[in-house]
Amino acid sequence: MFKKTCKKFLSILLCVAVLATCTVLQALAFSPTYDPSADTNPPTFALSKAQGAPGDTVKLELSLLNNPGIGGWKVKLNYDESALELINIDANGAFSGAFPNVEKAVVGWPSAVNDNTNGTMAIFEFKIKDSAKGDYNIEVVYDSKDVYSYSPVDIDGTREVYFETVNGTITVIEKHTHSLKLVEEKAPDCVSDGNKAYYVCEICGKWFEDENAETEISDQSSVVVPAKGHSYVWKYDEKVHWQECEVCGDKTKTEDHVKSETIVDTTPTADKEGKGHIDCTVCGAHLSDVVIPKTEEPSGEPTTKPEPETNPSSSSSSTPGGNSSSLVTNNPDGKGVVETGASEAVFIIFAVVVLAAAGVITAVTVKKKRANR
Repeated sequence: MFKKTCKKFLSILLCVAVLATCTVLQALAFSPTYDPSADTNPPTFALSKAQGAPGDTVKLELSLLNNPGIGGWKVKLNYDESALELINIDANGAFSGAFPNVEKAVVGWPSAVNDNTNGTMAIFEFKIKDSAKGDYNIEVVYDSKDVYSYSPVDIDGTREVYFETVNGTITVIEKHTHSLKLVEEKAPDCVSDGNKAYYVCEICGKWFEDENAETEISDQSSVVVPAKGHSYVWKYDEKVHWQECEVCGDKTKTEDHVKSETIVDTTPTADKEGKGHIDCTVCGAHLSDVVIPKTEEPSGEPTTKPEPETNPSSSSSSTPGGNSSSLVTNNPDGKGVVETGASEAVFIIFAVVVLAAAGVITAVTVKKKRANR
């Protein structure tokens, strides 16, 4: 009894030890320590910079860079509330379904699957208070459990993901009357972007649409006019072809012509040669003219066939023995059919066989009658 109890205890102890070992190995294998110094492009939450005078509103963009594929994130900004007031969070960025909380200066985003999207997470809009002076650091923070990816090998199905952070800055400048400088309109060319006309304050650096600084340009990319691209057409000489831009004259690399098969312009006849030409199948250049030889037979003239020989309607010929050996008759299609004397021979043989059989039957009958007497 004691031995059985010991065996059971040892079995349970062994199972517990195996389970604990597997758990430790799983943790070591699937949850390695992240070393930021070993990553040249680490996942990053980055906040932009801005400047303004007391009473102004400024916007900071929070972006996600080098996303390794995560299932959710929640980020908070810490700032000096005595100098700055957060008045709005625009979470309509690259992450659909992100939710903002202005009171707590938090923005979050949950997903049902891992997503490797990069881009704008949210735009934070601050108002600079009248007492503000100098530079103010805006700290980007997050709780490690709030940034995660889905992982089927982990016990709870998720794994924490390490992100570096880049803080933002708001620089407060003295109140001033904007000193605007006009940036003139520039037309785009084939390869370079152009721009609409706009004004830049030489003191605070803000952009405006008008000379009175009434309409600020918050999205500076909106003034860009994209390059048009080249308008290429084919050019060629006797040996090569290339493309050339009609606007700026830019040329592509020259290449040899690719000859087509002979293209027939005039069909040849027995009396007259035809005409054709060869083009380049790439650029369409005319490369050469071709003379097509005459045909062998006259074109359009019917061919006369010799009339077939016609046999007489009936005739006979004699064999050397003087017997009629064949008979030629005409079918409706005009072809002669020869009937030989084989049919007469068959008839004679058949008659001989019948007579012989009759003789045998008669002989047998007579013999039976004599035997019965």
